[in-house]
Amino acid sequence: MTRLRWPKTFATLVSLLAYWLSFSLAPVPLVDADDAVNNLADQKVEFSTHVLPILQQNCLACHSASEAEGDLNLESVASVQNGSASGPVVTAGKGDESLLWKLAAHLDEPVMPPADNTVGAKRLSDQQLAVLRKWIEQGANHDVEPSSIASPIQWQPVAADRLPIYASAISPEGRYVAAGRGSQIDIRHVGSQEKTQPLIDPSISSRWKLPPAADVDVIQSLAFSPDGQWLASGGFRTIKLWHKTFATTPALRDLGALSTDDFPMKAYDATFQRMLMLDASRQVTIVSLPSNARHDNVTTLPMCQQIAVTGSHLFAQTGDRTLRHFDTETWQPRASIDTSGSITAMTAARGANKLYLAAACDDGKIMIWQWPVPTDASGQDLLANEPYEFGQAQVISHDKGKVSQLTLVLLQQLPDEQPRIATVHDGGGLRLWKLADGSLEREVAVSMSRAERLAEGERKVTLAQQDVAGAEEDKKTAEEALKAEGEAIKTAEEELKQAKAKIAEVTKERDERKQDADTKQKASDENEQQISQLTKERDSAQAALSAASEADDRAALEKNVNDAMAKLQEKEKVREELKKGVVEAKKKLEESEKSLSQAQQDRDASAKLVERSKAAQEAADTTLKERMAALETIKGKLEATQQQQQQLVAAPPSDDDAIIAIGCYCVGDGRIVALRRDGQLEIYGADGTAWERHASPLRSGPVFFVDQQHVIGFDDQQHAADVEMLAHWELAHTIGDPDDTTSLVDRVIALDFSADSRMLASGGGEPSRSGELKIWQMPQSTQTSGDERSGPSLLHTINDAHSDTVLSVAFSPDSGQLATGSADRMCKTFDVASGQFLRAFEGHTHYVQSVGWRADGRRLVTSGGDKAVKVWNPATGQQVNSTSDWSKEIASVAFLGVQDRLAVASGSGQVLTMNPDGKDRKGFNGGDGPFLHTLDATRNGEDVVAAGEDRVIRIWTKDGKIKAEFPPAP
Repeated sequence: MTRLRWPKTFATLVSLLAYWLSFSLAPVPLVDADDAVNNLADQKVEFSTHVLPILQQNCLACHSASEAEGDLNLESVASVQNGSASGPVVTAGKGDESLLWKLAAHLDEPVMPPADNTVGAKRLSDQQLAVLRKWIEQGANHDVEPSSIASPIQWQPVAADRLPIYASAISPEGRYVAAGRGSQIDIRHVGSQEKTQPLIDPSISSRWKLPPAADVDVIQSLAFSPDGQWLASGGFRTIKLWHKTFATTPALRDLGALSTDDFPMKAYDATFQRMLMLDASRQVTIVSLPSNARHDNVTTLPMCQQIAVTGSHLFAQTGDRTLRHFDTETWQPRASIDTSGSITAMTAARGANKLYLAAACDDGKIMIWQWPVPTDASGQDLLANEPYEFGQAQVISHDKGKVSQLTLVLLQQLPDEQPRIATVHDGGGLRLWKLADGSLEREVAVSMSRAERLAEGERKVTLAQQDVAGAEEDKKTAEEALKAEGEAIKTAEEELKQAKAKIAEVTKERDERKQDADTKQKASDENEQQISQLTKERDSAQAALSAASEADDRAALEKNVNDAMAKLQEKEKVREELKKGVVEAKKKLEESEKSLSQAQQDRDASAKLVERSKAAQEAADTTLKERMAALETIKGKLEATQQQQQQLVAAPPSDDDAIIAIGCYCVGDGRIVALRRDGQLEIYGADGTAWERHASPLRSGPVFFVDQQHVIGFDDQQHAADVEMLAHWELAHTIGDPDDTTSLVDRVIALDFSADSRMLASGGGEPSRSGELKIWQMPQSTQTSGDERSGPSLLHTINDAHSDTVLSVAFSPDSGQLATGSADRMCKTFDVASGQFLRAFEGHTHYVQSVGWRADGRRLVTSGGDKAVKVWNPATGQQVNSTSDWSKEIASVAFLGVQDRLAVASGSGQVLTMNPDGKDRKGFNGGDGPFLHTLDATRNGEDVVAAGEDRVIRIWTKDGKIKAEFPPAP
């Protein structure tokens, strides 16, 4: 999986941009703003040629797609015509009335650019204002887009010794590591630490006349496919797909057709100067190489059952079970010994100062002889010149069964040679023995392919167990949710009950207060009626008194007035009290009405809450049932996976897995090759560690190295074939073109393959302008052709995925989702099948540098420029963990294998592993080193690779031990 390959600090960014401008892109000069107005006269003013340079110098810093203050973007005619938040800014044909010109001329507020701006923008000169006004008066029309009138990029050679490593990747099984060094891709075989053949795109030289390289630009991103067969590299507007291959050619020395029936046994000398073969009659035939001269039937030799040759020494077991040593120059015998048993396999080798012979007997024992080798002044071997005694053999006894193949492993660069012997037994498996004490150093019980299948089976079992654990946790969560909803229903029903009781209580109070208010209102009304009646009586009495004559009884009339006045006054005295009582009673009644209304609302709300809680309970019950069913399904998958693994473990090795020949290369670190019956070639280190395997046309032995990279064996027609031991990568397909924005708009910063290696995701975009995200279908073939179906095809362009450059992409383990990190500070997920947006993960305050999935797909990790590592639940978008106690940016982060553990590379130069919560940190180095830009890990999480500013590729084991270091070439 590719992690982000992008500068981590502003200073680094500036230096890189300066480098790119100086060495990669020949700069295309802009038109000077003042020069744009010269000699216009009556000619047409063009936006791209005359207006845009003025705006670029003084306006675009605040009014572009990435920074559109006031919603005004002045980058193109179309965006200018879209206007701003205040409305249109240009009125075609009316320059003096256009807001854009008036603000630029400082004739309206706010003046532009403002005097206190922080981007160095200057007020437009009179000439520049004239250009702007004339363009508007001429219609403010389109001419051509700047991108289409730009001069072709003039590429220059990229000096790899000036740039850090921005991209690195390690193959899923950990056999190869790749890193970008400028425009070159440096691939190393981890076991041998050898550099593979250079990755060359022929068009670099043929089209751009540049030195051979993988790309014209700096390598931005790298990713190995999960099947290990592809390496994808990202450059400027291009993605290149390199296919893993092993060269197989006819042997440089044509041995002709050598029938197994005619020659059932072959031996060769270590210098590959001649081959000795036993024919069907057990006579020795010699083929001199490379002349191919054949000397049939060396009649001086007896009939042989087994032969081994090294240099001028031939060892043979004859029919009488005697082991003999012959000088191959004179064919004279020099020594012999009775073996008292048949030899099933034999090998000889010349060390730096000793001659070794190993013979496997039919009783299972291995006998080893070794002799000092005297030489004359010229270095000529003198051992075979005179007869001598074989001497006592070292015997390795074991219970591993009959030995069918063996070879000596001599590392000549070591003072004591530390010889080993590699054996193959009838029971299968490769074993490595120490000759010093006869101990078994390493046993390779199964073929590499079977070991890989077993390991992958164990991985699937572990993931299935994690799925069960996750499903059980999901079930537990659903049970808790169902229980919580049940409690919520009880609470809601109790609240409803209380609300109903409250209504009854408030209703009773309301009714009582209403009755009281009605009674008081009635009393007040009756008092008002009496006052009205008494007022009439008083007025009548007063009228009668006024109308009385001298003769009438005025005293009686006055008494009537006074009596009426007294009664009226008495009623008026209680009038205010009665009214006040009515007001207070009505106020209390109103309060009761409000309380009743609120109680009714509470009752209705409680009733709805009960309904919602019951619906939620039903939903929770459905979810629980679904999760219970899912758990049973996942348990079934676990059981099936475990059964498959058990069957795989119990299955006996197939005949195709049998080793039919082994060989050894004893120069340098040494290596062992094993040929299996199905043609699989397996390469092991001298200590027996697995290095590489691949299919070959070879079907019979012997197999022998002609150099550290090539081995020769025989196909099913007994023709010799030269097979490359370690892989190299050849360019199979290229997506995009540096001079065309159709496929890819800018540098490809991020790459990742789907789990089945059938899809490739790419991320990039124009910095501060767009985030480009695409998903590609991988090619059906490694061969380029005129048929487009043979090459990669575009599955999805996810438009508007991000508002800024996409810096990291990662497929989920099931390839159903694609996670992205961007310079817009966002992490997002998308549905791979449809390309639809799924979820945004908000929380980072700076660009999101790296994204990665846990192997079970239940967690997502991000890191970035805000010095934070965050772990998310991708199903809900919730942040699970966050650590922010880092001194510098976190360049890259990844989950290790199937573990819930993270590997982290930071700007401080530190590589470490930790739990998702930031605890149990184990540093691989001391930190405070060169800035690290990239990190990757093997599929099983056993190895971690990181690289950065010091241009050294380092590989650690998961426990922090350095495994390999690859510094830049001196």
